[in-house]
Amino acid sequence: HGLQHADPFDVQRVRDRRSHAGVVLMVVHALHSDKKAQLIGILKKHSSEAEDIQAAISILRETGSIDYAMGYSRKLVEDAKKEITKIPESPDRKALMDLADYVVNREL
Repeated sequence: HGLQHADPFDVQRVRDRRSHAGVVLMVVHALHSDKKAQLIGILKKHSSEAEDIQAAISILRETGSIDYAMGYSRKLVEDAKKEITKIPESPDRKALMDLADYVVNREL
């Protein structure tokens, strides 16, 4: 068996993680697009319906908001790792580097 990664944007996962900070960044980014009114309409419903969640996910994909948030996260991790390299080699430093990698590579 190889590792199988679930789609981080399937409806149930989004239902479970609506307060996730990365989702907030994606939504804010999408609100600066021509899909703003459509996204606001969905968000105002406070819906847990699969159809509404899927529509919101589609908007986030279409506006490049998912890629934007992932790129922003990777940049923050790169910056953090540069700072971590200033710490002398130790198990603690390795743990910090591993944590930085985990944060950006984990499933949303």
